[in-house]
Amino acid sequence: MPESSNPINPDSKLNDITDISSDFEFEPVPPKELAAPNYGGRIRVLMGVIGVFIAAYTFGWFWFAGLVEDRVRTANVQNSISCTDLATKGFPFRIGVFCSKASAKLGPPSSQAMVEVINFRSAAQIYEPTHLISEIGSPALVTWPNGFKTDFTSTLVQASVRLDGALPSRISISIESPLVIETGQTAVPLGKADKAELHMRHGQNNQIDLAANFASVKVKDTSAFNLAADIAISGATRFKAAIESNQPLVDVLRGTDGEARLLNLTFVDGGKLTISGPFSISESGLLSATLKVEAQNASLLIDKSSGLGAAFGFDVKNLTALKSMAITPDVNITITIKDGNASIGFIPLGQIPPL
Repeated sequence: MPESSNPINPDSKLNDITDISSDFEFEPVPPKELAAPNYGGRIRVLMGVIGVFIAAYTFGWFWFAGLVEDRVRTANVQNSISCTDLATKGFPFRIGVFCSKASAKLGPPSSQAMVEVINFRSAAQIYEPTHLISEIGSPALVTWPNGFKTDFTSTLVQASVRLDGALPSRISISIESPLVIETGQTAVPLGKADKAELHMRHGQNNQIDLAANFASVKVKDTSAFNLAADIAISGATRFKAAIESNQPLVDVLRGTDGEARLLNLTFVDGGKLTISGPFSISESGLLSATLKVEAQNASLLIDKSSGLGAAFGFDVKNLTALKSMAITPDVNITITIKDGNASIGFIPLGQIPPL
């Protein structure tokens, strides 16, 4: 029988069917040469962008400065404030108003006070335009509604105001070495202090928080004292409305209530008085309150307080009568005030006039 027509020859030179190496052989592609980065062009583009930004920022700063100057000039025409030698400064990161002299009318026309100052300077950071910082030169002249004039001098007056819209949400004022002098034919010193701080903010629950701190105060020839106060008053929205409508703040206080968290009067050479408690003011301006009073070195405190009250023109006869009741150096009592009538238990102290 003949052999198979397709015998397998173990010595055959045919390629193995699993060998596919030759099926995908192509001529190698030469690598493409990469172009060198154009660093010079990139830098020129970057510098162009920076230049456009600087030009736009500069234009925006001076445009906004022009708006500020227009607002001040408008107020000047309306006779509410004035600014001599008006200039806007602070480029590039601040913007502020500078005046060699400035004045402002405060309060409604029927009871308006005038404040005149020199070297008024104010500024705000560009990134925080609602936070204004101001400095006021000395002296300042204050003309009160009744025509009474006082000169105010200090070594430094700084104010910080945070705005909520067009109205302040927080105000802080710091005064170094304030001195108040009555002007007239002869200058009469009225009072001075080492330092004074005043703070106001829109607190929680529609409250206004007030705080003050006066160090080494002397009123005329009285003994030096320190005074600290922390008070909360209701009706923050009413106060804002009063500012917008130029309504007297005294009228806004009527019908409000609040709490004296702390009133602390300390005489430098002895005697301390601390008062705290809730209070309210009627629509007719009469005060009602329940005040906790703590006195240290009560006899000396009454003497000092009597002199201080007399300097302000208050009737201190009833206060002097309390001295005989100060049996111990330290006294804790509660003073009740109802519609302006103050008393300790059944003992009347006197009447507080309405606002």
